[in-house]
Order: sequence, then C-alpha cells, then structure tokens
Amino acid sequence: MITYSDLITLLLIFFVVMYAMSEVEKSKFNSLIESLHNAFQMKTVESAPTDQIGVDVSHVKLPHPATKPEPKTENEKQLDELYTKLQNYIQKHHLTTKMSLVNLPKGVQITFKDSILFDLGQAELKKQAFPVLKDVGGLLKTVPNPISIEGYTDDFPIVYTKKFRSNWELSTARAQSVLRYLQDRKGLKPERMRVVGYGEYHPKVPNDSEAHRAENRRVNIVVLREGEDEKGKVQ
Repeated sequence: MITYSDLITLLLIFFVVMYAMSEVEKSKFNSLIESLHNAFQMKTVESAPTDQIGVDVSHVKLPHPATKPEPKTENEKQLDELYTKLQNYIQKHHLTTKMSLVNLPKGVQITFKDSILFDLGQAELKKQAFPVLKDVGGLLKTVPNPISIEGYTDDFPIVYTKKFRSNWELSTARAQSVLRYLQDRKGLKPERMRVVGYGEYHPKVPNDSEAHRAENRRVNIVVLREGEDEKGKVQ
C-alpha cells in the first residue's frame, strides 16, 4: 500500500508539472504571435523581457514600406500603345508564323522571318513584303523613338549569289533594304534609324536543322526606349 501510494503521488506530481509547463509554453507562444503581428502591421515593437516571451525581438528589423512604382512617362505610354497595336495587327492578319513581337528592356522588338521579306540569299524585298512593311511603318510613325534595324543569317556559306562575300554583308544589306523602304515609302526620318548586320554570329537557336536555320534568318526592327540609342553611338 505504501509503495502504491508513493507511485500515485509521483504520477500526480508528474502531471501537475506537465500541465504547468504547457501553460507556460502557451503563454510564450501567444506573446510571440502578438509581437510578430505588431511587426507586420508596422507598429513599434517595444523590447520585452526575455523571461516573459522567451524571444528577444528588440533587434528585429522591420520591413520598409513598399515604394510605389514611378508613373510611366508619356513616351512609355506611347510604346505600350504601339505594342498593343502591333500585336493586334499580327493576329488580325494571321502573321504569327511570319512575325513575332516582344517587349524588351531596350525597346519593342518586331521580328520578321526572312521568308516573308526575301528570297534565299537575296537582299531585295519581295512584293509580298510591301503591304506588311507599309502597315508596320505607319505604326512606327506614331512614336518618335529611334529605330534599330538588325539583320541576321544562318551559318550556310554564300553560294546563291556573287553580290555578297559573306553572311555578314548579306545581313547588313537586308537591314538596309528595310531601312530604305521605311524611309522612301513611309517617310520615316533617316536620323531616327540605324542599321546593324550580325551575320551568322548571333543565332537564336543552333544551326542544326533546316527549321532552325530558317528561324535564324531574320530581320528585327527594334523601337528603342529613351536613352537606349545613346548606348549604340560611338563616342
């Protein structure tokens, strides 16, 4: 009986201690939750004794209020509108397999596959290119931004014509043909435009199949954002 009484007493004491510890942990947890809530609500957190909540939050750095984005300039709004108009034009005329559009940090980039503009190895614009360039040129006149016209080829050596010694010259001549059309037929100011020929040296995809080579043969018209034109000028 004495042994049994001692056992019951020890069990009672054990459960009393466990209950007391659980109450303490609950208090600590609730205090911690309240402190974190105040921190995220951008309230001032006063340093509390560590023996009350178990965590010293006096050194916690509160997050800075989120800064509001700067309002768009009038020119940025014009570029956004141009992008929307070009996107609608491509979809309306079912040109998604011939043209693509992307909004880059440097500007709005229109990409033409060479098949819509040129015959293989040639730099003279095809007749079917005129309506497309006419419409795109009209949209380009709605913004004052500088324009970079960039020519690219695949890695096949020049064998179809003797006019060009290399793909580099071919890519530049193609970009120049687009520039002349936009200047002569659409009246874009020449001081707005520049021509770049990249040849075969900046492929989008590896030149390991005919489909990939066709994708690498392209001409980009990039409507540059304000300040981007200065990066391309020789000092």
